[in-house]
Amino acid sequence: MKSSLNERIRSGEREAFAEIFDQHARVVYAHAIRSTGDWAAAEDVMSLTFLEAWRLRHKLHGDVDNVRAWLLGIATNVLRNSARTARRHSRAMARLPASEDAQDFADEVVGQLADAQRLAATAKALSRLKRSEREVFTLVVWSGLSYAATAEALGLPTGTVRSRLSRARTKLRRLVEAELRADVTAAPIAEPGNRRGTRGRGRIPEEHMTDPREGAELTETRKEFPPPSSPQPRPGVVELHRRILLAEIDRTGPDGHRRARTRRRAAVALATAAVASIATVTVVLPDSAAPPAPGSEPASRASVRLLDRAARVAAAGPAHSPRDSQFAYVKVTGHTTSLSETPTGEMKRTREDESYEQWTSVDGSSRTLQRDRGAPGTLLEAPGKGSFSSPTYRFLAGLPADPGEVLAAIYREAKLNHGEGSGSTTGPDQEAFVIIGDLLRVSVAPPQVTATLYRAAARIPGVVVVPSSVDAAGRRGVAVARAHDGERTEWIFDRETSRLLGERTVLLEDSAWGRAGTAVDATAIIADGFTDEPGERPAEPLDGGREKGAPPE
Repeated sequence: MKSSLNERIRSGEREAFAEIFDQHARVVYAHAIRSTGDWAAAEDVMSLTFLEAWRLRHKLHGDVDNVRAWLLGIATNVLRNSARTARRHSRAMARLPASEDAQDFADEVVGQLADAQRLAATAKALSRLKRSEREVFTLVVWSGLSYAATAEALGLPTGTVRSRLSRARTKLRRLVEAELRADVTAAPIAEPGNRRGTRGRGRIPEEHMTDPREGAELTETRKEFPPPSSPQPRPGVVELHRRILLAEIDRTGPDGHRRARTRRRAAVALATAAVASIATVTVVLPDSAAPPAPGSEPASRASVRLLDRAARVAAAGPAHSPRDSQFAYVKVTGHTTSLSETPTGEMKRTREDESYEQWTSVDGSSRTLQRDRGAPGTLLEAPGKGSFSSPTYRFLAGLPADPGEVLAAIYREAKLNHGEGSGSTTGPDQEAFVIIGDLLRVSVAPPQVTATLYRAAARIPGVVVVPSSVDAAGRRGVAVARAHDGERTEWIFDRETSRLLGERTVLLEDSAWGRAGTAVDATAIIADGFTDEPGERPAEPLDGGREKGAPPE
């Protein structure tokens, strides 16, 4: 039953995700390739959609009766922000060991060049529509969703879906009818990797057709604008992305849920470009903190002094004595940057709010509540004993008091996915810096543990001081930072109190995300403390010093 499948998905059952991948991967691919006209991009979207579905599984409501619509809604969001989503999930490729019988897809790539040209023409026609109209058109007309399922996938009223489709249909008829008809009626193209094999013939599968009661107008629209023949994804690549999904599920597991707001930045590594370069993972677990890599500079003296001062201030803070039944509370305001393509083909940058409040069980036995600004709360899975990627107060309290031992444990975590031979471009030093930053920014830890984390960070190579920085709340301070792959991650401290104010990521090079010096992500820690129930706010925040900070200039 569908409700049973929903519950299996929400609970993180591995077999449920394997099942929906097998059933819907090619549907997602077809939607992506018709939207982009690019088979390589479509393969990436297919992979990232299921990785996003795993990450967002807790948001699948029990009353959602169309998993296919849910997945296509996620795919639509991936298409909107493909670069940002790829940055979030590119590590999954690096985590996967190479298969002994890995295929060489070079011959298939050559065969798809003609396919790409024809599909690009269709995408060009669609690009004349507004994005909102294009999304409704491709989901309803080409992917065969009903009005209600499309409304569910996009989070829109059904009437809005109908009106957008009507406008899209009118514009296509008037502006690009000839071009679109030329594309969709051209000779069918062969499947990549098997030029004489079966192919999509522009027909919506019978099981995907919508309710015939939705009217003759919709039926006529599908006849007028049939989905163009599209190549099937390469069989070897489908299997590869299935392995990536299942490896990610095995790595995190239902109890290893990572908070949606925890950033682990990495270079964009599109899946199709990495197929031939996945290396076998060789993991070396150090017994102590790893020495600086050859050629890397140790942390600067100024950064060591600043982190030591922050450690001494943290250690002098009031002791905590929360009960296991309580919840650690954090309130963070912030923003991130997304990219979208305009109808003219230009890339448009948009700032998106990422403010939230979160309540995490002190001992990890109860479910985490996360509430985005202006949205109802979302219940996440209970973190259990906790981990570096899903910490609880008790997990942090159990860390060693020695900074070297803590850093060694963090490097073991970092090297699992970013060590030598992993194929990751992040590297263990940067990942260790990011892990500690995440722990400091989105967790409540005992004062001595916070001090230990600061002193551990002072041992990471490449850490420097940035004299002036500003958090998402506009508070100015001094930052400890580390640069990697054209970006600089900054932890921002109040100049007077040495309390951590927030974090930001700054571009060091001009790119599609902005000019050098642009802050593409920023957060500000507004409050933290303990509550008896999730949803409550602490009467007295733990760290009033964060409320200071120099005002913006």
